[in-house]
Amino acid sequence: MKKILSFVLVLVLMLSCLAVTGVSAAEDTTIYFQVPEDWNNYKNVFCYIWEYDGDTLMGWQVKAGKCEDLGDKLYSYDVSKVGGLEEGKTYCVIFSVNTGIQTYDMFLSTDCYGDTAYCDGTKFENPADSNKTAIAAYWKNQDKTLYGPAMGVTSIGNVVGSCLAPDETAEGLFTKFITGPNLLSAQASSGKDDQAIIDDLARDLGLSADTVEALIAQAGVELNWDKANSAPASPDEATKDEDTAVNLYLGDADLSGGTITVKDATIIQKHIAGFEVAIELICADVDQNDAVNVKDATTIQKFIAGLPVDAAIGLLLGTL
Repeated sequence: MKKILSFVLVLVLMLSCLAVTGVSAAEDTTIYFQVPEDWNNYKNVFCYIWEYDGDTLMGWQVKAGKCEDLGDKLYSYDVSKVGGLEEGKTYCVIFSVNTGIQTYDMFLSTDCYGDTAYCDGTKFENPADSNKTAIAAYWKNQDKTLYGPAMGVTSIGNVVGSCLAPDETAEGLFTKFITGPNLLSAQASSGKDDQAIIDDLARDLGLSADTVEALIAQAGVELNWDKANSAPASPDEATKDEDTAVNLYLGDADLSGGTITVKDATIIQKHIAGFEVAIELICADVDQNDAVNVKDATTIQKFIAGLPVDAAIGLLLGTL
């Protein structure tokens, strides 16, 4: 009888330990993704996570990264399947489908557990392949300036994304570009010479010619770039003159003479993220609601893509 009671007591203790362990293991490590309505004819949705500037947690579109279908185009992924996220570290995540469509790199941390990622239609140049695009994604309940699309430089030297990683700077992004493989890619594929590549990148990152000169010297990279021939740091520096009126066009956030390009959307995104950029807010407020936000950038991107927009992009607003 004593042996039976002892056995029962040990069993109860074991079950108690399992219960306690279960509470710890029950921490919600799930993230969710709402697949856009226009993503169709796909079979599987995958999650791909990596530590920012570090190792990946899984391979691209492997079984370990497959998301669970919850219905109505809502999918979930339990990050504990690949070990979970480490507190205090910054990660990036991409959601993709087997048809080749994917989201753009988005920041992720343990703060995002339980949250749902969604797309608002914004498109970026794919950082690794400039011939492709990636769809911007955001977390429903996170600060978009902290957990939005990761700011980076693409394979042909364009600045994309709106959020700088913690401890990242515009100077750091510039240095990574000129010392990494993307510089060679830009030299081979962008159709621009070194002077134009560096000038355009510096302008988009808000870097002065003096800063660029110092960063190139520090990196020890040989480039056919001359500060004396450098373009002005911002378009308005080149066009504004006491005796010359500057026309203001709706959507022309960089005051480039009425030309509406992806640079206008990028400048707006960087402004939202707290970046110091040369921007004309009157022109950037394309929906004219007295607030410059991600909707304005999205509207410009849709306009560039030839999609219908509810804004008079290109309308002459007045002069400076």
